Amino acid sequence: NQRLTTPWSLEETIKFVRLLEKDKNVKLLKKNAEKLLEENEEDPVIIVGSGSKKGINSMEDPVLDQLKKHFIRKNVVTFDASDVKWSRIGEDMKTRSKDDCRNRWFNSLCYYFSEAAGFNEEDDRNLVQSIIDQGVESECEIDFAAIDNNRGAEENRVRWHNLKKLASTKSSRKTSDILTSLKTYLEDQGKQDETPKKTSNPLFDLFKTKYE
Repeated sequence: NQRLTTPWSLEETIKFVRLLEKDKNVKLLKKNAEKLLEENEEDPVIIVGSGSKKGINSMEDPVLDQLKKHFIRKNVVTFDASDVKWSRIGEDMKTRSKDDCRNRWFNSLCYYFSEAAGFNEEDDRNLVQSIIDQGVESECEIDFAAIDNNRGAEENRVRWHNLKKLASTKSSRKTSDILTSLKTYLEDQGKQDETPKKTSNPLFDLFKTKYE
């Protein structure tokens, strides 16, 4: 099977999400999501895909814009991709490699999922600061239930996982180093709030090269 290098199409994205559902045994899309293929069968932007294949987020992705209303929010906001079997998903996709699939998650889908949970820049800063205040030395010591932000422990854990993945390099880094990097950047970004951003989360711009 030939691996595609073009942007992800609607059909591919739906198939990808269905494979995530199977891998994690959780429903993310409503049953009728596939009907979108019929509704948009004459729209080449939706069927073929649009935008940069490197680091495109949901606000710039017409395919994800089409899918938004079909996601099951209560499952989306607590979805954790930390142990997804990317090799298996890549094999089942056939037209995309495991790296393509991982990139599709970390460079686009995880941003929409975080948006669905309602996290914004200030929420991210508060989450990181709350973890720092706990004085943890490793991730296993973080008490997500103790974070006072009107969110459940699982929502905080999933958001932390997304932030951590974006801030980490390919080599292993200490939790304290990741927290310091995130805190510094988010504070600097807060001082520039008057400058409009094209992306939904500033971390996207800083760390998008991680999975390019």
